[in-house]
Amino acid sequence: MTKLLWIFVGWTTFLWITRLRNVFGDSELSTSRQLWAATIAVGFIVGALSLPILHRAFPTKLHSVAAFLAAITIAWWGMRLITNLAGDESVAFKAVHTVLAVGSVGLGALVLRQRSDLVRIPARDGHASTI
Repeated sequence: MTKLLWIFVGWTTFLWITRLRNVFGDSELSTSRQLWAATIAVGFIVGALSLPILHRAFPTKLHSVAAFLAAITIAWWGMRLITNLAGDESVAFKAVHTVLAVGSVGLGALVLRQRSDLVRIPARDGHASTI
């Protein structure tokens, strides 16, 4: 796995674990909203943590799953950036979530851009080829 992919895994895991803590610490959220937010967070965490596992167990799948997770990350944070900026949250909330969105979209874009370097499979002649 590339260094960039490890950074993406760490960033995504840290971000969404923090979101889980915030969700269950927010007494103003209804139970159904907590469950919805937790489901999204767990989905991103599982997706991120699956990448190192795929790298070891199913390296040919790493490219597809990493690209999918990066695309979902870009879509999610692109949408959330618009809704957060248009919402009535505080300026501090908007600033923090803008930084999170820019960081997440940037990392996702880099993963998509460098996806061809994610998996190197040894060829029969002994030279590694990139999938």
